[in-house]
Amino acid sequence: MDSAFHLGQVVKPWGRVGAVGFVSGERYYWFLKGNVVSMMPADVVEKGKTEMAPKVIKTGRQEQLVLHYMLLTRQLTKMSDALLHVIRGEDELGYRAFAQTELSDAIRQCEKLSSVLGVDFQETLQMGRDRDAEKEAEWRKMHPGGLWI
Repeated sequence: MDSAFHLGQVVKPWGRVGAVGFVSGERYYWFLKGNVVSMMPADVVEKGKTEMAPKVIKTGRQEQLVLHYMLLTRQLTKMSDALLHVIRGEDELGYRAFAQTELSDAIRQCEKLSSVLGVDFQETLQMGRDRDAEKEAEWRKMHPGGLWI
């Protein structure tokens, strides 16, 4: 397979070439940049036309969904750090408050995501409680006397 770039080569602004292959009859490059893997049509990359790159986020709504999702994952990541300190017993009260702050921010991002998706947050919250109750009932059938958490 002929390609203008070889494996491991850095191609600006895309990143390091991780693979070259065909998808639906078209040649593509897979790039590695940090922890991100992206896939670009070979003709776009070889012409150096960044403006020709396919746009994944095309509308304001899509941008809001991605933004609130990324902020949600950020809050959960921060909360995991606080919980680790609580588990270790280090300054439990301070880290519990930190975890609560991150949890409140994560809940708010879920509320914003619900709004962008056009679903009622309170209904979604109740749906989660109902689903959890159903899962608990099923689990208890399979594990009588077991501990449900």
